[in-house]
Amino acid sequence: MAITSLAVLSFKTAAEIAADIAQFAPVPALAPACGILLGILRCCERVGTNKDEILQLRDRCLNLVRIIWASSEGLGPSKLTIAMDQCCAVLTDVQVKLERWSKLGSVQAFLRQKQISDDISEANTKLTVCLDELKLTALFGFHSWQADFDICKARDHGEITARLVDIAEKMDELKEAAQLENEEIRKFMAVMNQALDQLGAGDARHTTLATGIYRLQQESGVLPPTTALKSNVHVRRIGRYPVGGGPKCDIWEGQWLENEKVALKALRNSRFPPKERKRFQREVNIWRLVWEADKGKYILPFYGTVTDDGPYPLLVSPWQANGTAIEWVKKNTDDIDYIKLVLGIACGIRVLHDWDTPIVHGDLKGENILISDAGEPLLSDFGLSKILEDCTGTPFTQTKGISDSFRWFAPEIFHSGKLTTSSDIFSFSMTALELFTGMPPFSHIKQPPQVLIRMERGERPEKPTDSLVKARGLDDTLWEFLEKCWAQDPNARPSIQEVIQELTPPRYPLDTF
Repeated sequence: MAITSLAVLSFKTAAEIAADIAQFAPVPALAPACGILLGILRCCERVGTNKDEILQLRDRCLNLVRIIWASSEGLGPSKLTIAMDQCCAVLTDVQVKLERWSKLGSVQAFLRQKQISDDISEANTKLTVCLDELKLTALFGFHSWQADFDICKARDHGEITARLVDIAEKMDELKEAAQLENEEIRKFMAVMNQALDQLGAGDARHTTLATGIYRLQQESGVLPPTTALKSNVHVRRIGRYPVGGGPKCDIWEGQWLENEKVALKALRNSRFPPKERKRFQREVNIWRLVWEADKGKYILPFYGTVTDDGPYPLLVSPWQANGTAIEWVKKNTDDIDYIKLVLGIACGIRVLHDWDTPIVHGDLKGENILISDAGEPLLSDFGLSKILEDCTGTPFTQTKGISDSFRWFAPEIFHSGKLTTSSDIFSFSMTALELFTGMPPFSHIKQPPQVLIRMERGERPEKPTDSLVKARGLDDTLWEFLEKCWAQDPNARPSIQEVIQELTPPRYPLDTF
């Protein structure tokens, strides 16, 4: 840095610095320092972040040598040697730090900006201490580095968005980021997300950053850390009308990070105040944790919730073109391995029940199971009934539209009001029947409350007589097992592990599920 131009923070070019270093060459005692300075100069060109702070440090290193050079005649040979030894020790420390920083990839360096800044501040202090110990007359401005360092730091911070956009545009740098540890990836995504939040949707940089986050997600398999999403920042609704839904929700089409088609599920029975909306967002984070543990094999990926786009919260998940499980079996009646389908559902339930504190799905039926592009079942909306009950204060059995699920509910739920792993087993058996037949349980009864009354009396669905249903795998043996699953006594029902063992014939080795 030119000493007279600190106020405007004007830095010399690398070529100009190299020319300055060459001035010291005729003085033999300064030769070691010249070599170190050239090493510092090369490293400065390779560090990808904290640019202004690094350039200021580079110039102060040069100025320290310049001060000693200017004082060389007065020092004499022996004192000059001592002075240069002390100087070289400090310069070497700076070079070592710079070399370490220069070996970091651009994303790693970006994540370590604060650490690098702290190291630079420490190095600047050592330069000042070195000069004070030598008792040499400093050039103007050498000791007033702190104010200019703060300016450099602020300017570096102000260029964060530009640097992020630059990284987001380069696929090789995103691939480099995807090789980091998952926690590092999340930290970088969090920084990108913060910048994304500050840019308007019409800003071209917004699209670039959103695409960068999406590509990093695809390369790494790691979802952005925040699940509290914002409309027109992370996701935007497409179209004026919902494209599907049911008694409890509307399904809208949306776009995730400007690149991926997603489903936005608007929960019509969940209109609650802002305070409870925040609680709702915290509660549904369990979906993300379960998905990450499952790696998306049996659990629908969950991107987050949007609470600033209409009166109802929107649940955001990848669009599944094959639709729900019940839609899938109706469209592909003859091409489905039904045993494998219900086995996959059972494996998804095992993911939930195997947590230290078992997670109860609570609303298991064909409508709440999505089918992936590979034709595999993915569980969604698990625990949603309990979450809504906690947030609204209304028992889930009394919420609007819940009667639509009566056909799948275990009868004891309406007495205890509690969802259990045993009630999930009951619902699983009803779901299996639904998928084998393509019809809801008790399809001959129109009114859901009537179904509930009959089940409380101990009545159960009649055994299908259609030969096609039997050909799909619902034979006498499986029917008898389903009867165990919907036993009136919850304690008499099998565990999910026993369900999986029952459904696992030799052609499906258990370790494949």
